[in-house]
Amino acid sequence: MAVAHAFVIGGDRPEDRPHESTSERVLEVGGHGAVDASVFEGFSYTALGHLHRPQKVGRETIRYCGTPLPYSFSEDHQKSVTVVDMDADGAVEITDVNLKAGRKVYSMIGTMDELLAEGTHPEAVDRFVRATVTDPGVVLNAKSRLEERYPLIIEVSCSRRGLLRQRVLDRKFSRIGSIRSKPSLRSGPNENIPNQMMPTEGFWQRQSKQQK
Repeated sequence: MAVAHAFVIGGDRPEDRPHESTSERVLEVGGHGAVDASVFEGFSYTALGHLHRPQKVGRETIRYCGTPLPYSFSEDHQKSVTVVDMDADGAVEITDVNLKAGRKVYSMIGTMDELLAEGTHPEAVDRFVRATVTDPGVVLNAKSRLEERYPLIIEVSCSRRGLLRQRVLDRKFSRIGSIRSKPSLRSGPNENIPNQMMPTEGFWQRQSKQQK
């Protein structure tokens, strides 16, 4: 049996590369970013570490067991442990046992109305949630509003279709002292802001500091 902490690939084709997660760091050994699975040809079983998703590489007996808990929202796969029974001749029997420890992660995307609609995303209620809001224009208090339905929400962001800024005071935009045109950030007019005009980045930074 071999045990290795490395980024192992099964071949030169794109489909031979293992599935990665955003929470994994780039790993190089001896100046090389990847190790070919053929290095382990002489072993009955190779237990790999580094990648967080349970998966085989090249053949069934070269495997990543993965992590027992998710470390990023890209790890929405089923977590498991790999049980390997090996006899004296090196023959192996492999069993994956699914884990229920910890909380799962969940990502969702939509307008505020879509995300807050009754009956939508019921599985997200007891998971760590990442929400991408697609409303055009400014959305105020998005995280606190979403928390009422999804109490474990920990990340809220906006897509290029719209603009979302946290920590913005609920005040009239007539009091904004400095605005400039940002047509690329908007997909349509907003009744609270002059057409094709958005607050500057400096404005958002000042509001953030005030709320801190």
